Amino acid sequence: MQKLVILGTSGNSLEILEAVLDSHGADTSSRFSVEGFLDDDPNKWGQDILGYPVIGPLSQAHRIDDVKFINGIGSTNSFKRKPEIIAGLGIPDEKFATIIHPSATVSRFAKIGVGTIVLQNAVIGTRVQIGRHVQILPLSVVSHDSQVDDFATIAGGVSVSGYVHLGRACYIGSAAAIRNNVHIGSEALVGMGSVVLNDVAAQTVVAGVPAVERK
Repeated sequence: MQKLVILGTSGNSLEILEAVLDSHGADTSSRFSVEGFLDDDPNKWGQDILGYPVIGPLSQAHRIDDVKFINGIGSTNSFKRKPEIIAGLGIPDEKFATIIHPSATVSRFAKIGVGTIVLQNAVIGTRVQIGRHVQILPLSVVSHDSQVDDFATIAGGVSVSGYVHLGRACYIGSAAAIRNNVHIGSEALVGMGSVVLNDVAAQTVVAGVPAVERK
């Protein structure tokens, strides 16, 4: 098995751990042995979380040999910083894993970039293009011909219709629904439960039914 270190100790990171453990019992050639977590909170260093150690801060990543990494950091407080966090590790993309939960459905005609996670019961449709270091959380659907750019986060239970374009490092909140052909700009945030009927400009926040810009 390939050794794996998870970045962060948030709920997303624990979902990733679960996905890896679930894969051990599935018919898959991509299996990992979790070595532990890296997290910048010094109060967690040396502790165990769900039986796996917090090895130290993120800055240790480039010193750890013979492992793959996967990023679990990406809450509404940190999603815009994901590119900076990944770049700051000083490790190449080939050292990142791609994690797909065995219950997820991914079209044979979809493309998924390195460092991406697709969690429990997510669905990735035909000709969908998923970039690098994207997070797709449980029960979300990305429909046919959509594009998800690098570092985007799709929270749980999201419905992305066909021909949608999600920009770099955007965040789509839980249970949001996005109409077909809509473009969500880079670093935009769509609030949970929103229904997005029109394009969303970069670095803006929208919420509501229908979604409107919030200051």
